[in-house]
Amino acid sequence: MDNINEKEKQENQNQELEQIKKSFSDRERRRNEIIKNEFSGVVGLAEVVKDASLDELDRLRTDLNRLNEYGISNDVILSEIKNRVLELANLHNDTMEGINLKKKSFAKEFVKKEILKEVSKEKPELGKIARVSFDVNGLKAVNDLNGGDHSKGDDYLVLAAEIFKKDIIQNWAKENNMQILPTKDGGDEYGVILVSEEAVSRKQLDEFIDLVKIEVNSDEIVEESAKILDFKEDKVQRCFANMRESSWVALDPKKRQEIVSSFEIPADFKFPLRMSAGAINLAEAITVSNKKETKNQLKPGDNLGIISSKVMGALFAESDEQMCEDKKEFKESLGDHDDDSMRFLSKVYSRTKSEMEAKEKLREAQANIETNKWAIKEAEEILKENDENIGFLEEHTDDTHRYLEEQIVEKGVLKEENKALGKKILELQESLDECNANLIRHSS
Repeated sequence: MDNINEKEKQENQNQELEQIKKSFSDRERRRNEIIKNEFSGVVGLAEVVKDASLDELDRLRTDLNRLNEYGISNDVILSEIKNRVLELANLHNDTMEGINLKKKSFAKEFVKKEILKEVSKEKPELGKIARVSFDVNGLKAVNDLNGGDHSKGDDYLVLAAEIFKKDIIQNWAKENNMQILPTKDGGDEYGVILVSEEAVSRKQLDEFIDLVKIEVNSDEIVEESAKILDFKEDKVQRCFANMRESSWVALDPKKRQEIVSSFEIPADFKFPLRMSAGAINLAEAITVSNKKETKNQLKPGDNLGIISSKVMGALFAESDEQMCEDKKEFKESLGDHDDDSMRFLSKVYSRTKSEMEAKEKLREAQANIETNKWAIKEAEEILKENDENIGFLEEHTDDTHRYLEEQIVEKGVLKEENKALGKKILELQESLDECNANLIRHSS
């Protein structure tokens, strides 16, 4: 039975691999066709765009068509497209000063090229490609407790970015025969793409994460992090007390000191840089994603474009999910920690979390107020409309009453007229009878 299951599993994996191979080969075929058919009219232009992605080629094709419509010379076209290629390449660079890393978009294009290389081999191994997701813990605390000074938060993120550039990280990659591509993924998240000559093992991924976390705890990083959020600073203490500057300044210095003492800040506390992490290689990501039946699950009817999107989605989503789980476990462990500094760190994180929850409740209350205002306004409009309808009805009721009274009077008049007519008819009948009697007498 186990042999049958293992055989089915292998067959499924082979089918998935074939789907992926077709998908990425098709993408490359279409890319090459666009370059050949649309960028070969100008000498040297195909060479300029040879490394552009499909999305980039679409943008460059639009630029090329516009230049051709204007009758621009080939030399100028070549120069303009070269500049445009550089502009598109720069879009992959993170713009925060001091980060000096590529964006997540670059990582995705890099992974697509590595997958294409791998599936072109006789015996492809998708496990050679892996991703490690990192989340920088405490960024909100840094920003909030520095009075909303986001430059401090930027310094905190730059400090985290520097870790990935350190020799100890680069040397580990070389020792393990790996390419390493660290990226800034947006907000407080970083990513690292690893490409090896053989499948990246769980042991290697754990080693890499441990290495980064060890470096995070180095004296150099600890000292720099403590400068970014220093609880000896008056502003940080005021913000931790959640007081306005005017109220804080108005307090008696002794009272301020009492409040600070109530925080129970450990004497040796230094606000630490902390990172949560999750990692997985591409082969495992596809397997896990298919088992969980996520949106990235590969299905027999998927078209080639959807397959490539799902493969990329599986790698990034699964590593991110593991990172989120690690972050959750880290924060849950702080409150029960033996170390005073870690327990105080839990207070710092909890305070910002509570503040976030309070702000969310405030936003909900404000939204409810706006909804109620709208409902009241709508009710007022309905009342106004009803008042107008009542006025209309009352006006018409008065008219109806007057009409009925007129009808009653007219009915009385008609009755009198009918009574007079009846009397007249009797008189005429009597006159007619008398005439008939006279006629009989004369005829006899």
